[in-house]
Amino acid sequence: MTLNKAMLTVMCAAAMLCAVTGCSKQSGAGSGSGQVTIKVATWDLEIAPYYKPMLESFTKAYPNIKVEMMDITTADYTQKLQIMLNGGSDVDAFWIKDGDTTRGHATRGQLADLSAYIKRDNVDLKAFNGLADRFQMDGKIVALPASTGYYIL
Repeated sequence: MTLNKAMLTVMCAAAMLCAVTGCSKQSGAGSGSGQVTIKVATWDLEIAPYYKPMLESFTKAYPNIKVEMMDITTADYTQKLQIMLNGGSDVDAFWIKDGDTTRGHATRGQLADLSAYIKRDNVDLKAFNGLADRFQMDGKIVALPASTGYYIL
């Protein structure tokens, strides 16, 4: 399982949750027809090389789902994301910049259980070199690593 497929799984899970719970903009979403828009928060959108091919792959695989990327400045990302999530903003999926904030997001109910989607799409968590284990909380898989590397010097 490649990183792109894992991220596609997360974004697809967000889209499915939107269809069920009523997220951003949708027309006929619960009925299997129409366009669904998911809002995805991130940072450094213009300078990160991995976003564009990932979004192109997702759009090709799910043409009825429009992804609206919300680019927040790096310095303000964690604080603004928290304000948006606490304030009920229409954020359907998001990258977590500071991994140590994951448990707080989970405790506040801001993360969905991805276990069923991971199982359905045969996501091999071993591909993340043990990093995926950090996101199993209370018997649920609440997030997936954005990469398989560590920032270490």
